[in-house]
Amino acid sequence: MKPSTHPLFWRDSALPFVELRQVLDGRDVSYALHSHEEWSIGAILNGQSEFLCADRRHTVESGALVMMNPNVVHACNPSQNSPWAYYMMHLDKAWLASLLHESKVRNITHWQDSLLDTLTDDVFYTDFLNLCESLMSEEISANEKEQVLKNYFVDLFSYLESLSGRC
Repeated sequence: MKPSTHPLFWRDSALPFVELRQVLDGRDVSYALHSHEEWSIGAILNGQSEFLCADRRHTVESGALVMMNPNVVHACNPSQNSPWAYYMMHLDKAWLASLLHESKVRNITHWQDSLLDTLTDDVFYTDFLNLCESLMSEEISANEKEQVLKNYFVDLFSYLESLSGRC
């Protein structure tokens, strides 16, 4: 049976600062250049794609995370003849900035762009997939989901900040 070509959207009114999309068969999906008001992170689940972020072009494949700062023009599309599946999460930048400040990852209260477009790290990739599955689970409470979100993004941004040398 072929995976659905229709994206699955997850939202929860108890967690209005996060939205998740899952696409299991994106071979026919094509995105024009666009941007989001939110900070976004995605995981390539299957296949290979071309990721353009601002003026930087990346080839990404299963195992890669892609990250987009708010209002940065980008597009991600499957490579020719490649299967393509992914998760894409959008986070409210004010919520994320507040979390990073409260967790002492950053010493500023407003949003500051992250410096990487892509990350290939088995632990962060696997943990992101687990986070996405947790969000979509009907067995996990909104409070538990929020805690998993917070833990993941504190860990991720602590790592990203250590690479950039800034706080």
